[in-house]
Amino acid sequence: MFKRVLRTKLLVIGLGIIVMGYWGQGFGQPRKPPPVIKPHPPDSPRRIVVPAPIPLLGTVIVQLPIGYITVWLEGVRYFYHGGVFYRRGPHGYVVVKAPVRMIVPALPVGFEVVVIEGVTYYYYGGYYYKEVPSGYAVVEPPHGVVIEEPPTIIQPSEIASGRVSVTAHALNVRSGPAMNYPVMHQVKEGEILAIHGKAPRWLYVELPSGEFGWVMEEFTSPVSPPAKG
Repeated sequence: MFKRVLRTKLLVIGLGIIVMGYWGQGFGQPRKPPPVIKPHPPDSPRRIVVPAPIPLLGTVIVQLPIGYITVWLEGVRYFYHGGVFYRRGPHGYVVVKAPVRMIVPALPVGFEVVVIEGVTYYYYGGYYYKEVPSGYAVVEPPHGVVIEEPPTIIQPSEIASGRVSVTAHALNVRSGPAMNYPVMHQVKEGEILAIHGKAPRWLYVELPSGEFGWVMEEFTSPVSPPAKG
């Protein structure tokens, strides 16, 4: 009799343990994994961007790239292609800064999505955009973002033509006709540069790479055109 009562008690205790186990797991349902707690983003992120738009601001091109579109802002006409904005100048098309509030229908491949303080921005070529119903609008850099802008190329006041050869071992190409303008490139001795303008002691030239800048005239030598006939 005692053994029968003991077995009954043990059976009740075992059933109780099983029922409690199933109760804790949702009556046979798989146990849910613990929630993943993601770190909270900082309240004021700081992002330093060093843009490198190509070509540089102030560069003049004779012909617009194939596939460009015309865009307008407050009655002013711009030309847009590949993240670069142009305005018509006296000697071609000048690369200009992206005007704030300008809307373009699409961004080039390679843009970056940046989320700052819960707001989504699109970054390309040194400029920030926000998506709007008709495309992407140029906006001011978000609060806390520091942008280091590239130098602007100074345009020549006097037009010139011809070609010169570099006579210095290495010649600095600057963004303007003075020593205080930043150096953008270097050309080597013997390289041929096409002249597009001039200033006292300086030449505004096109490099073999197609880029433009200023070099000191005293470190160049004129290249005579080939004889005819």
